[in-house]
Amino acid sequence: MNESILLQLTHLAVFVTAVGASLFMTPLMEKISVRSGYLDYPGGRKQHARPTPLLGGVAVFVSFWGVVWVGLWVSRIVRSFGDVSWIPDTGSIMPQVAGIFLGSLILCIVGLLDDRYHWSPLRKLVGQVLARVSCWGWG
Repeated sequence: MNESILLQLTHLAVFVTAVGASLFMTPLMEKISVRSGYLDYPGGRKQHARPTPLLGGVAVFVSFWGVVWVGLWVSRIVRSFGDVSWIPDTGSIMPQVAGIFLGSLILCIVGLLDDRYHWSPLRKLVGQVLARVSCWGWG
């Protein structure tokens, strides 16, 4: 199969996944946030007029990593069609991807906990350092 067509199909698969995941996850997280009361209420420095859902970061996290995993899966399939030098061997980058995933998961959890419990800057910094160390430790 022509490399140009494979490249276009790869981009199309990743794009469709990104759009689909975002369109699905954003309203879902909004509903979960409203039902669970995980909202930011107006008052003080907060200028919004009505309660705002706080799970948008989870929607971004899930959508982003859904795209990454689909991209890696599609890359494996495309590589099976022959020698396509523009796609890295997914097996060789998995430790780095796992480290970045773990670090971003830690950041997502720190953000959720900070939204709920209003963590101090020091506590948030400890979480961010832990996320950084996990990325560094995995290559």
